[in-house]
Amino acid sequence: MMNVLVVYDSYYASSRFVARVAAAAFQNFATVRLLPINQMHLKDFENIDFLVIGGSWSMTSSLEQLFKRSPGASLSGIPTAIFDTHYRHSASGISTRVFSQLLVTHGAIMVQPPETFYTTDFDGPLERGEPDRVEVWARNLAAKFVLA
Repeated sequence: MMNVLVVYDSYYASSRFVARVAAAAFQNFATVRLLPINQMHLKDFENIDFLVIGGSWSMTSSLEQLFKRSPGASLSGIPTAIFDTHYRHSASGISTRVFSQLLVTHGAIMVQPPETFYTTDFDGPLERGEPDRVEVWARNLAAKFVLA
C-alpha cells in the first residue's frame, strides 16, 4: 500500500481542517499520516510516496526550521502538493511562491500549482463555500495520485 504524508502548520483551525480533509481523501487508497509540522522529524520523510503540505503565512518559516532541525532531510523525487489558507485581502500569496521554491530546492516534485483557500479574516474561519472547495480539491488530488 502507498504511503501518504499530510503535513500542516496551523495557528488557527483553517489549515488543520484542510489537512484533515486531504488525509481523509487518501485513506481508501493509502496509509496516511497526518502531522503538524512542529512534530516532524527527518525520519518522517522516509518511505513516503506522496506529500501534501500546507498552512498559513507562517508555513515557510516553519518549513525552514524543520530543514534546519533535520539537515539531511530530502524530498528527492517525492510528488508533492501544497496548499495555503489566508485572508483574501492579504499578501500571503507571495509566501506561497517562496514556500514552493523551498520545497523544490529540497527535491520535491510539484504535481500541480499551490491551492489557496480563503478565510474570512486573518484568524479564520474559511469563507463560505471554501469547505466544499477543499473537499473537491482533496478528492481530485487523491484521484490524480491513485491514477498516476
